[in-house]
Amino acid sequence: MFKLKFLFLWLFAGIITIGCSAKEQPVQIDTPQVQQIKQLRNLALHQESKGDSDAAMDLHKKALMKSRIFGLQEQEARSLVEIARLLKNDDADESLKHLQNALRIAEGLNRHELKANIYFAIAGIYKQQRNYREALSALEAHQALLVRVFTKNKEDSIRHVKDVEERRLERYMLLTVIAFIMLTALVLAFYYIRTSRLNKALQSSNKIKDKLFSVIGHDLRGPAGGIMVALDMLGTGMLNENEEQEIIVLLKKQSQSFNETLNALLSWASTQLNGAETHITEFDPLLVINKAIATLEGQATQKNILLKVSASDHLTAIADPDHFSLIIRNILSNAIKFSHLDSTIEIDLELKGKFVVVKIADHGVGIPDEKKKHFLISGNHMESSFGTSGEKGTGLGLMLTKEFVRVNKGHIWLESYVGKGTTFFIDFPALI
Repeated sequence: MFKLKFLFLWLFAGIITIGCSAKEQPVQIDTPQVQQIKQLRNLALHQESKGDSDAAMDLHKKALMKSRIFGLQEQEARSLVEIARLLKNDDADESLKHLQNALRIAEGLNRHELKANIYFAIAGIYKQQRNYREALSALEAHQALLVRVFTKNKEDSIRHVKDVEERRLERYMLLTVIAFIMLTALVLAFYYIRTSRLNKALQSSNKIKDKLFSVIGHDLRGPAGGIMVALDMLGTGMLNENEEQEIIVLLKKQSQSFNETLNALLSWASTQLNGAETHITEFDPLLVINKAIATLEGQATQKNILLKVSASDHLTAIADPDHFSLIIRNILSNAIKFSHLDSTIEIDLELKGKFVVVKIADHGVGIPDEKKKHFLISGNHMESSFGTSGEKGTGLGLMLTKEFVRVNKGHIWLESYVGKGTTFFIDFPALI
């Protein structure tokens, strides 16, 4: 009966040993001393495989001695187990004595796997001595320890899996939070940029509106009021024929001023609200300048102003010819407006490097330094002022000129001295 139970436990213990051996982890750290002892035991196993049991025994005893010197109790117990295994066939009692010493050490260390191996070795010796009761008792202790080791390994494995899953879940949650924060930041940045652009557009629109109302209230209301007063005076019989003729001349001048101001205002407002659409092409700037002069010839004749043109032959500019024409007309119109009677305006056209440069010089009242600085700052305009013959301006023409020069990749600058006159320079890319 004991023998059958012993055989069953022996088989079951072997199965559990296989299941536990893969999961039991060594507790003792492999220090240089531990490695030295393990090397001695490996050499002993090598000698044993060659059939030299005496040499193997000497090496195991050296490992035992070093374990005691270094105070490595676990290694001491394992060396005792190996010595007991070698003595099992020759001196079973001595072998049992070594195993019992090893068991006491393992119990002190609370190393279940090591105790289980020792009980298994003890059961083998008792089996060899046909002491099946003691063998069975040792196997039962061995089995209990292995079950405990197996259970602990299983719990450790489950705990490890849970820890891995928890860390993975934490990483996923962290990545999700980071992704959410980044997405939120991107959305906020998008709306911030969009709002900033809308605010800038709104501010620009408000500036345009304020300027429109300012011009309408200041520069258009005056001429319109003057026209109404003059019209009320006509046909009342209060004026003689000469006075009526003077009123008609005044009406003509006021109407021209009103028309010029209104056209400039509409062009400037359209450019500010819709942008200046360009049609870049190659053209002869001299032809455009001559057409602009023909348009303004009547205005110049009224003040007996000579428009003098000098130009290099065969110049070709690259820009929008309509914009170029408006730029020339605006600058020439201002030059005529602020020139003295019986004076000259010079228009020079030449090639400098990769640019066609137009110079328009008058000998009029000139521009104060403060107004020059104001004009050179992007987006600013000159305040309206009266010409030498009382002509009224708005400053919008020069604002429009600056905008058209910019969108055609050109440049504009000026030189002016109060009482001596003003010279405007504009350049555009040239076809070389």
